[in-house]
Amino acid sequence: MVCDKLKKCRKCGVELIVGENWYECQSKCYNYICNECTIIKTGANQRANPERSRKYSRASYYRNGGESMAENKTCSQFLGVHVAERVLSETFKNVERMPHGHPGYDFICNKGKKIDVKASCLNVREKRWRYFIKYNSAADYFLCLAFDNREDLNPLHAWLVPSERLQHMSHASISQNTIYKWDKYRIEIDRVVKCCDEMRRN
Repeated sequence: MVCDKLKKCRKCGVELIVGENWYECQSKCYNYICNECTIIKTGANQRANPERSRKYSRASYYRNGGESMAENKTCSQFLGVHVAERVLSETFKNVERMPHGHPGYDFICNKGKKIDVKASCLNVREKRWRYFIKYNSAADYFLCLAFDNREDLNPLHAWLVPSERLQHMSHASISQNTIYKWDKYRIEIDRVVKCCDEMRRN
């Protein structure tokens, strides 16, 4: 609806119509800026103050009932980021961890190799673990961790696979029936198990 008194956006001058180009909440607080100009203004503020914007987003997320990735097992990144990267930091010594979201790989080992961490829970119906590689050629190795399920998170296997074995794939699958084919890449999981046990106790 058009306001009783004609109002115009103080940024671009367009006529303001509630429900069309003007949010009702803005009309109630007399904020005379159209939706499009509001989006542009918000984007500019986020670019100018990225850290402040992230803090505001996090506060809003938790205020509305959101959980941290470390607490929310249904989060798509819980296994791959919180669990897998926590495991690598506790299991491998003298590693240089990359910031969250770093493209191509998650850490550099003490031999200077770039390693991308992948984690998967067993698909009971297909009897396999699936890892999303996404044609990644930036990493030197893929550390593939295999868990039983999201509830228990018991590590069953770990493989350190050279990049040339996987980088041409969108995803890689390791089947229980043919798991022996990956034996040459298998690494000991004692420290991985210990780390996961500690995470469950905390």
